[in-house]
Amino acid sequence: MLPAILRPFPPATHPLTLVSDPDSLLTDEAVLAALAERGFTLLNEPDPIHLRHRLSQTHPPRIIVTGGPLNQLPYDLWQTGHHVTLALHTFYPNLAYPLLQALTPAQRARLAVAPPPPARLSANATAEYLLQHVFELGLTQPASLIDWLSRLHTRLGPLPAPLLAVLLEKLTPAFADWPLPALLSDPAAFTDFINTHWHAYLQTGKDAQLPFGHDRELQDTLPRLIRERQLTPVEIPNPGGIPDWARAGVRSPDADPRPARFTDLLLSLQGTDFLSLSTARWEDWQRLAWHWAELNALRHDRALKLPPEALNACPLLQKSINDAFFTWLKNRYTPLAGQRLPIPHQLFHVPQYLARQMRQQASGKIALLILDGASLTDWTILRTAWKTRYPAWHLSEHLLLAQIPSLTAVSRQALVSGQRPAEFDATLHDNRAEPRHWANFWSAQGLPADAAAYEHLHLEKDTLALSPRTQALCLIDTALDEISHHTLLGAADAQASLRLWLDTRSPALETLLDDLLAQHFTVYLTSDHGHTEAAGIGQPSEGLLVQTRSKRARVYRDEHTARKVQTAFAQTHLWHNDGLLPDDVWVLIADSDSARLHPSAFAPDGEIFVTHGGLSLDEMIVPLVQISRPR
Repeated sequence: MLPAILRPFPPATHPLTLVSDPDSLLTDEAVLAALAERGFTLLNEPDPIHLRHRLSQTHPPRIIVTGGPLNQLPYDLWQTGHHVTLALHTFYPNLAYPLLQALTPAQRARLAVAPPPPARLSANATAEYLLQHVFELGLTQPASLIDWLSRLHTRLGPLPAPLLAVLLEKLTPAFADWPLPALLSDPAAFTDFINTHWHAYLQTGKDAQLPFGHDRELQDTLPRLIRERQLTPVEIPNPGGIPDWARAGVRSPDADPRPARFTDLLLSLQGTDFLSLSTARWEDWQRLAWHWAELNALRHDRALKLPPEALNACPLLQKSINDAFFTWLKNRYTPLAGQRLPIPHQLFHVPQYLARQMRQQASGKIALLILDGASLTDWTILRTAWKTRYPAWHLSEHLLLAQIPSLTAVSRQALVSGQRPAEFDATLHDNRAEPRHWANFWSAQGLPADAAAYEHLHLEKDTLALSPRTQALCLIDTALDEISHHTLLGAADAQASLRLWLDTRSPALETLLDDLLAQHFTVYLTSDHGHTEAAGIGQPSEGLLVQTRSKRARVYRDEHTARKVQTAFAQTHLWHNDGLLPDDVWVLIADSDSARLHPSAFAPDGEIFVTHGGLSLDEMIVPLVQISRPR
């Protein structure tokens, strides 16, 4: 389908193209990347004032995208622009249109490579076709369904509501005693189901709904369920009598499962095809980022004894990941900036997403907690502790890209304002305008001035006093960023400090979050950037010609100066003209040190720091977590 979608957009033919795209076909990553390669800038701004502003900041050729009819765009644009209308049914005339509309971009990408149906299909036949070719459904036994549900919740889903209804009708006769609606729609329900029945089998040695004892196919799925964190090994007093196939799912009370988990993650990541990852979809990078974060949490845990040869393999793996990620970022960072809703992709999308969530929620109150500097690895550690202390909390997790450069002044300001960095050019180098940005965003959403609040947390000094009229609350906690910047002994030292913070300061923060939940706030947690361990390669001495100094990134307003410094520091990237930064900004970003396989830092040669600002996976991918609690 990709060539067909791109056909109306030949390179450099029309300076302005207007596209009616009610099915969001231009939100596909591959389409966006291909249009960017052809030189197009996409503008998708429903507000006419924002549209005019974006037009003034960009250069032809430009594509203005709307979900409605083209004649609803401003008349002067409609009159001068080249008109294109895209619709799914024109590409798939033999499939039921409403079902196609329910697919995500990733699911449509799988549909694009499926064999076309020979004739026009009814709605039910279309559902069967999509389940087979897009969702890879092929069920015969309980083991097959468990394997498919695992893949649904890690790679294939979510399942659209129309297909869910068809699948329930198909499965219910054979699996009438299974909680199918929950299993098909809720990853947490699937995880609970698997663990409950695994516990039951180990306690009784008998099969119930899941025939672990005699189904070889189900036994073979056990290691993958554990690797995907969908099944947790059970502690039993004497695992000696357990059959070989079940040993992955049990552990003795005195056995530490973490070394085996570390080895499993390391082998899995080392088997990655990094060449294909450089052109992979965002979903593929998210899965890798979760595994890499968990590996790092184990790798830097001082209380854990791991084989030296395994630890020594990590820097080379880290460089392979970061090299592939940088190649991917160059092609996909700018296109993904256009994908704001329904799922945000970059930090500046978050306020729009929160506003949408607020309109859909009964209470109409949201709280955004920004843990400044918290990496995805940090979150994996926090999540484990918080879920133990507050088992009633439900955590719904997404991943986001930080803004480039991953500096607090850029990334956090974009997160709070809902704007591209180019739109807050006047305050690009500091965070003093954040309270105003937060208030302005919510004012534009129609909230009264006293309904939006912005606070820096100082939990050891005071408590949070909220107005009863507060509907949109932004809380900034800089403790984790301060831990990183004061670390002297690398990532292991930073992680040890994080675990100390969990025991000392975190309980007060957790109490605050639980109080907000009790007041019917929906709480969202995110970070403005992560961090990485980096080794110094020397410091530029350009004086006042540099706007922002960081150990991983330096921001310039003069191209000549930026290129001159880059010449002196070969292991750097010059980032410019990405459609999000101001046109007159050049960012020099330190790369990996090939001699030491370490990310580099603009710092005294050989010194080790924990820092941020660069383009590594650890700095650029951050969590967005919705925290809720059943009432």
